[in-house]
Amino acid sequence: MKDDEINILLRIKKAYSGLTGVKKKLADYILQNPQRVIHMPMDELASNAGVSQGSIVNFAKQMGVSGFTKLKIGIAQYPPPIRHWISDDLIPDNLAECDSPKGIMQQMIRSAKASFDATSELLTDQELERAASILSAARRIDIYGAGASAMVAADAYYRLMRIGLPAFHVTDNMLGALSASLLDEHCAAFGISHRGKTPETLRAMKIAKGRGAKTLYLGSVSHSPLADLCDVSLIVPSQEAEANREAVFARLTQQLVIDSLCAYINSKRPKRDAAALQQSIELYEQDTK
Repeated sequence: MKDDEINILLRIKKAYSGLTGVKKKLADYILQNPQRVIHMPMDELASNAGVSQGSIVNFAKQMGVSGFTKLKIGIAQYPPPIRHWISDDLIPDNLAECDSPKGIMQQMIRSAKASFDATSELLTDQELERAASILSAARRIDIYGAGASAMVAADAYYRLMRIGLPAFHVTDNMLGALSASLLDEHCAAFGISHRGKTPETLRAMKIAKGRGAKTLYLGSVSHSPLADLCDVSLIVPSQEAEANREAVFARLTQQLVIDSLCAYINSKRPKRDAAALQQSIELYEQDTK
């Protein structure tokens, strides 16, 4: 992709959870003042953001452009339709101040909608298409997730299995490495981790990668160990990753991504596969009555 075709604000938002120090400081200033930045010389941006000019150049290269001028072009070409996702509105700290359960519910709905909107903006068709292709073609799909991510992993297993894909949820973290060692180049490993560094999940995914399996990561932190390892990384926006809060909205957006992938995969199935799948669902429902 050419420098002048890159959506810089989108790149910054996707990388935000993995930024630290000076880079995060610069990212905050750019996201809060995109229209001002495009008219600034580099020394003015450095002064306003409290960083060095060298840091700006390095930041531009990390975002995939050759320098400051290309960084400004990338900002100017793609106006920011959604900037509020990065604010504290996504995780309301004042829930306890609400007067009623319904008041809390309304705040949660607003925050969840903001998370969904940001996820729709940040994930590209290419990323989702590639993830769907890997899952559809896999002879076996191992799904790994620990702690709170285990709930999302269990949901992914159920959703994928319901559309006829050979998914397996490795519920025992001690057996994750063993299961991963049985994979090969015809298989896929799907790691789910909010911050992308859960030791048990990371270990299993490294083994799966070493065995030649295609690897997917779903979480909230780009440039995390899992994001750097995997063939496809689906990063959902989350302030919770920054604040060590329970990942309520990250969990909801991860489930949205999984449901979207499953719906897309199922819509592309040949009619004969759909008929066989419906028969399997009917048998399952009879057994669970």
